[in-house]
Amino acid sequence: MRKFYTILVIVLFSSSYLYAQNTACETIINDGISLFNSGKYTEAKAKFEAAKKINCDNVQSWINQCNAKLTPQPQGKSPKQIECEQRFKDGKEAYDKGNYEEALIFFKKGLEKNCNNVDFQDYIDMCNMKLQKQQDAERKNTVCDQYILDGKNAYEAGNYSAAKLFFQSGLANNCNNDNFLQWIAKCDSKIACQNPTLSVTPNKIEFDASGGSKTINITTNCLWSNSDVASWLSINKSSSSLILTCNENTSTKDRTNSISITAGNKSLTINIKQKGTSFDIKNKIKSLIPKINK
Repeated sequence: MRKFYTILVIVLFSSSYLYAQNTACETIINDGISLFNSGKYTEAKAKFEAAKKINCDNVQSWINQCNAKLTPQPQGKSPKQIECEQRFKDGKEAYDKGNYEEALIFFKKGLEKNCNNVDFQDYIDMCNMKLQKQQDAERKNTVCDQYILDGKNAYEAGNYSAAKLFFQSGLANNCNNDNFLQWIAKCDSKIACQNPTLSVTPNKIEFDASGGSKTINITTNCLWSNSDVASWLSINKSSSSLILTCNENTSTKDRTNSISITAGNKSLTINIKQKGTSFDIKNKIKSLIPKINK
């Protein structure tokens, strides 16, 4: 009987000890979990290690989780940061290629995502400036093209003064087109030719039988043209003169021709004459004597 009581006491003591230990473990572990969930990983780790010392179960995994939280992690890029960098890269590439509308979309989306990069706004401003310049240039080209069209239509209708005004307006609007100057010069020529002036010197030309070259000087306020000449004459023309070159005349007869110079509704004719080769009777007899003696 005494042995029975001894065993009973031991069992009761063991049960009380185990209950007390389990209660302590539960309290310490719950405190550790509460600290862990609050982000207090150092305090939580201390609780779990204390629980481990009294042989509490299932605390090592909690200690491992605390260590993971307390160990510095490499600073990787967040999804937002990656997205922002990609939007900026795409926008920059589009901008560098001159695709300013496309670039503007990328940079604006970056701002919408609250990307922390002041360059987004800078590039938005730059894109807007580039697009404004393009729009101004397009409007200017449209205006310049219209001036050219209106001027040509007036010119072809014979309204040279009106045509000149259109071309001058194009220049006044800084239209970058050399055609405006060329058309203005054409208009000036046509306007001048409505009241043309024309003079030539000399008004007649005479060549020796041996031929040669002579210059005709032309003074006029508009474009001029010349007629064709005989085959024994050739022409070398410049803006204010022409050079007549005459071949040798082997005939004893004189030969004549003429050339007309026309400017607007005015025309002048220059008479051309070349003497024939002189007949030398003495030289002719001398040349025949040897033939007679034979």
